[in-house]
Amino acid sequence: CTNLMTNVTTAIIILKPPKVGYKLLFNYKIASVPLFKRLVLTLDRAGIENICIFSRELPSENCKKIEEDISNDSRFRKNLYWFKDQTLSLENALKQVQKVSEGNPYLVTSGNVVASFRLISSFVRKAEGFLNDQQIVSLSSAQSTPGGVYLLAPESLDLAERLVADQSIEKPTKTIEIQEKTNYWTLVTDHPSIMHAEKQLIQNQKYHHNQLMDRVANTIFSIPITRLLLNTPTTPNQITLLGVFIGCISFYLLSTGCYLEGLLGGFAATATAIIDCCDGEIARLKFLDTETGDYLDQVCDNVINVLVFSGIAIGMARQFGVLSTLPPTILIIF
Repeated sequence: CTNLMTNVTTAIIILKPPKVGYKLLFNYKIASVPLFKRLVLTLDRAGIENICIFSRELPSENCKKIEEDISNDSRFRKNLYWFKDQTLSLENALKQVQKVSEGNPYLVTSGNVVASFRLISSFVRKAEGFLNDQQIVSLSSAQSTPGGVYLLAPESLDLAERLVADQSIEKPTKTIEIQEKTNYWTLVTDHPSIMHAEKQLIQNQKYHHNQLMDRVANTIFSIPITRLLLNTPTTPNQITLLGVFIGCISFYLLSTGCYLEGLLGGFAATATAIIDCCDGEIARLKFLDTETGDYLDQVCDNVINVLVFSGIAIGMARQFGVLSTLPPTILIIF
């Protein structure tokens, strides 16, 4: 979980019905998470403390049901404010948002945005530097679809009102482009665009891995496995523990000192590296990343390393003698 090291702690989500209806936002899922909930959880992970939703043409009973679903989700840990078009006037509602933001800049985003939390973090950090000269900074997009992601100066109430009311902005807007591969974002308008967004979001997970071998080789296998596991109740911690189990199998096979068993043990050791990619990918895509899970992953990685190299050492001792175990023993220690 990464927090924004900025003064931006408030975001407005403009929720309006797409051409195909609200079912696109609330029923269709991207990587097992409904589109609208994914946006809310993304802002949460980006460090946004107050999420203010402005909905249009959405019945109050639907708002209440969705609000309860998000508030009761253990993955959501921030504050949720819902302003319906039937309640407060737009101007009064935005004044409440200004009060919540405590005089700091605030983010405005369309409800059909799919983005990584790193995208939100990077955009806010870069955009804040331009607010001295601009009242509004927008995130550039290759799409022509109206909407997107904006950062507004705290005094720009009129601009926020125009954005929420879906009106054009006459004042000049500074545009920022975020090019890093981990900072994926798009606007979805129909089912095909949701399918494309899901594919890209999953595929871009390989750029979140730090090790070269993971990016180049292991993710070739881990990403298809992750795609299969996303719609199951399998948790990242369960996958991590599965890696330890496979590591135990690798230890047994490598320790026999036989060629065929050693070869199979090597394949099992490779499988643990692939599994180690899967748990992180699923944790990020399903917003199940926790400090406990990260600690468990580190401990299990060390256990697997000891198992694999111990198996190699024992197998070499059985086949070539005790002195041959020196190289793998050094690897275990250091």
